[in-house]
Amino acid sequence: MRTVFFSLFLLLSAVGFSQTNDLSEKDSIFQVARNFAFEGEYEKSIVLLQTIPTLEAKQTLARVFAWSGEYNNSLTISNQLILEFPKVVSNYQIAATTALWGSMWSASYKFAKEGLQNNGDELIFKTIQIKALMGDKKWTEAELLCKATLLVDPKNEILKKLLQLIQQKLFQKEILLNHTQDYFTLDSSLWKNTSFIMKNKTKYGPLIISANHSNRFNLKGLQGELEFYPKIDSNYYAYIDVGLSNTELFPNFRNGASIFRTFKKGYELELGYRNMNFKEAGNVWFYLGSATKYFGNNSLTYRFTSIHSPEGQSATHGLKLTHFFKDEKSTLSAEVGSGSNARDYQAYGSVKPFSNINSKRLQIDYRRFINHRIAFSITSAYESAVYRENQQGQRITLGVGLSSKF
Repeated sequence: MRTVFFSLFLLLSAVGFSQTNDLSEKDSIFQVARNFAFEGEYEKSIVLLQTIPTLEAKQTLARVFAWSGEYNNSLTISNQLILEFPKVVSNYQIAATTALWGSMWSASYKFAKEGLQNNGDELIFKTIQIKALMGDKKWTEAELLCKATLLVDPKNEILKKLLQLIQQKLFQKEILLNHTQDYFTLDSSLWKNTSFIMKNKTKYGPLIISANHSNRFNLKGLQGELEFYPKIDSNYYAYIDVGLSNTELFPNFRNGASIFRTFKKGYELELGYRNMNFKEAGNVWFYLGSATKYFGNNSLTYRFTSIHSPEGQSATHGLKLTHFFKDEKSTLSAEVGSGSNARDYQAYGSVKPFSNINSKRLQIDYRRFINHRIAFSITSAYESAVYRENQQGQRITLGVGLSSKF
């Protein structure tokens, strides 16, 4: 009898050892497959994972297919797992995320909905649904869901960011009213300028229509202007400007164009021209180039302008630093410049035959959004210039503005 029990014990021990060794081998293969996936060796990882029949291995296989861009293969596995394990919430999350990456917006929304129905994490699955609605350009529905989800977690920074992006898409138009006053110490004169601007985001690029009213030299005048920023492709966009006026305070006709080229690592270059045709001063040409570097929440721009008029040639240099606040719409900028001020050709050109030829200036601009629709702006500038009559003068500028998106 003892011999029988001893033989049975040896047999069970051998079977147990074999099963343990088998499990250990599968665990080892699974770990190797995971390492391959994390190192970007997706094909090797997939080959190994397909030999392991466990739930965890199949979920990882679905993820690796998604990471490698094989979204349909990933969803095929995810659907099988949902059928086999309908109560495992992570299966729905894998499927919803994969469909989102693959731009399958309706499928992503559906999987996230099913995850919620199976008591999945509300914030995770609703965030996926919001992103799916955004991808499908259903901005109103995305806004409603985002606001409702923020009630659950008001401090969620990801949801706040998504809501800002959604509201930027919802409000495609903007109206702006700006007023500036320039005081000149040279003759104690005061210039008043008011602009009404309408911006519209079209599918071809931003379109800006403005009406500019000026009161200077005891004269009043109005100018109409059209600006357009057409997008050419992912690397290039352009700028086109046309303006008309029948008063002495503005050029009769103005036009301009620029081409912009964006590069990796936040660089951007511009090359263009501006032209103003004045009654008395004739044609004035501006040839310009600029270079911009974006870094963190800031940008730095250098601009050079070569000015050619019937009275001679001059140039201006400008350096502008801009800080973008967390909402990415509010900004604070500081600009320094030297040389001829291109703006003075519009200021003086049609009324007086002189413009300043040597100036030093500093300008500060601040724009702040009170909410996602309404913003105010403040402009202040100081300029010291020597005019052609060799007269020293200063210009002090103050401006305010109000804008609303709709």
